[in-house]
Amino acid sequence: MIAHVTTYERWLLDAMLAAGRREQPAPSTLDGGDIDARNQVAHEQTAALSLAAVQAEARDVWAQLLPAVERVPEAELLDLDQAPDFVMKGWGRDTRLWEAIAGLTTEHYEEHLPDFAAWAPAAARREV
Repeated sequence: MIAHVTTYERWLLDAMLAAGRREQPAPSTLDGGDIDARNQVAHEQTAALSLAAVQAEARDVWAQLLPAVERVPEAELLDLDQAPDFVMKGWGRDTRLWEAIAGLTTEHYEEHLPDFAAWAPAAARREV
């Protein structure tokens, strides 16, 4: 679950950094509208990673994502007309940048919290 969420946060970070440079983001294997296909690609990209590697990537991405979000002018976060192209392509014309950010961070955590809650007790029992 950490790898899954981090993959999407990396996708967001890369797009935000490109938008900040007024460039198009590099093509990503996560581009495209089919969520199941994107999730499968994300899984395939991270399945062989160790927990330590996954955690390190999560910390690295978050350390870059938070300041990237903080640098975005408020108008770009709130104004539909100022949302970067990647938001318009990925979420549609009625989405503000802040909504895309929330969807791939806090809302994504909330979406997977039940999965984590179900996994954690079983993982703790395996460690005993």
